[in-house]
Amino acid sequence: MNFVPFFTRLIRISLFAIVLMGFQSCASASKDTLSQNKVNQDSLDKGFRNEVLSVARSLKGKKYKSGGKNPKGFDCSGFVIYVMDQVGVQMASCSADQWKCGRYIKWDLAKPGDLISFGTKGRINHVGIITENSKNKLMIIHSSSSQGVVEENILQYDYWLKRIRMAKDPVFQTQHILQPTHGV
Repeated sequence: MNFVPFFTRLIRISLFAIVLMGFQSCASASKDTLSQNKVNQDSLDKGFRNEVLSVARSLKGKKYKSGGKNPKGFDCSGFVIYVMDQVGVQMASCSADQWKCGRYIKWDLAKPGDLISFGTKGRINHVGIITENSKNKLMIIHSSSSQGVVEENILQYDYWLKRIRMAKDPVFQTQHILQPTHGV
């Protein structure tokens, strides 16, 4: 049995169950019930993020290919599309369009598994997946045109620091059917 589809189905079923529990007990939810639902959601969130990182890291070393969207070769957005598809999240086909859906967050508050964008002059032209975010370290995994799929600390490179734009929460996308956000 393939673990990724099983895990994806498990996440979807669990999210559906949590939503149903929320509707069933909306009017009379106790603090204990709300607290338990938050714990369940946090567990799903962590499991989802771990699965994103697991799939992404399994692709380290794959070569760069302009327009590539499969393990034979990836460009940056193709890498994100492939990884997210493996965990059941559909993404837009280019890095700029991937930012029209979901919830924006400040990059310094982003969690492992969140997406991060880069660009210049108001344009987004690169995307990666955050693997670690701490005071002196912002590790991402991405498909670099010069190195292919790599995991690196982008805080060590002025090139990337100057181009960081924003981060996105893909867990939010799984909870809210990929609708474009407006006014953000």
